[in-house]
Amino acid sequence: MICRLGEMDVYYEEHGVGTPVLMLHGFQIDHRVLTGSMEPIFKARPGYRRLYPDLPGMGQTKSAPWIKSSDDILNVVMQFIEKTITHEPFLVVGSSYGAYLARALCAKLRPQIFGVCLIVPLIIPDPQKRSLPKRWLLEEDPRLWKGMTPEEAKEFRNMAVVATKRTWARYRADIIPALQLGDKPFLEKMFKDGYACSWDVDRVAEPYPFPALILTGRFDDSVGYRDAWQILDNFPRGTFVVLDKAGHCLESEQERLFNVLIKDWLERCKTNRGR
Repeated sequence: MICRLGEMDVYYEEHGVGTPVLMLHGFQIDHRVLTGSMEPIFKARPGYRRLYPDLPGMGQTKSAPWIKSSDDILNVVMQFIEKTITHEPFLVVGSSYGAYLARALCAKLRPQIFGVCLIVPLIIPDPQKRSLPKRWLLEEDPRLWKGMTPEEAKEFRNMAVVATKRTWARYRADIIPALQLGDKPFLEKMFKDGYACSWDVDRVAEPYPFPALILTGRFDDSVGYRDAWQILDNFPRGTFVVLDKAGHCLESEQERLFNVLIKDWLERCKTNRGR
């Protein structure tokens, strides 16, 4: 589907009816990383309208010369919300860079968002300032690598904590095609010059009072887990989890626990909204 926002056409997928849930993916990839992990959960939970936009320069949403920073991308996301959700209360799920944008939305649209889920959240935009653990490959199927090209094996080895047929299938389906679609010159320039918002999204006047879930991987050497602990006081209704045997691909490496925790968050949001 296409959402027309003046100069910008945003591609998005929509599933279900009911309470809106805005899904924001990570940097350089597209909506598939979240449809792949979230849709199996929602198939057994009717009553939710899931919106999966591709962010500018990623997936099937084109970049634009006037988009130079995360401030501009956030503005596009807010226009998308105004057009598709309007003033209805909604939930937001953000993965990695999408979790950075989700926190910015909680600051901008605080009364409208009654639950937030942050998956492997980007906390510190500058990679040099992050506290990162060493990534370990803790589980692997030795036969897996024989079916890959050398390039595929190298890429997956540099990311995986759990390397099995299942985690590789998810990576191949959700990540690799998205990386190929991205506007690389646009994304490289934005990462260099405008990756952070012009304001601190985690410096808030008041804590966010609604149910939150912060999911991190113990071996995530992309964004880490320690930095996320520093924002926990902003979420007094927040569940904070550090999962063993998980890195930046947490949703597939610890799929069972991921599903349980997302369902718990949804239930907490549902109960809270009813009060």
